[in-house]
Amino acid sequence: MEGCEECFEEETDILPGRKKRKRLPDEENDTFSKELCTLLETNTKILTSHIDSQNLNCRLDRAQRKEHTDSLLHVLGRLAHAFGKISEKL
Repeated sequence: MEGCEECFEEETDILPGRKKRKRLPDEENDTFSKELCTLLETNTKILTSHIDSQNLNCRLDRAQRKEHTDSLLHVLGRLAHAFGKISEKL
């Protein structure tokens, strides 16, 4: 990542060879925080929209499966009734 090298400095006292972040000036930190908040808000809206659409799709799928099940039960009931009539005649 270009430009990030200046955000790190060699850490000599604690762990040799490791880098630690420099503190950003308050103005840069405020700008970064605002951009981060904006990004998080945007992502939250996108995720909320995606979950809402998935919930709607699940509800529609559930309703469609219920209709198919009700239709199948109706047909099976009619078949059972027809087999009952046939068995009475035999």
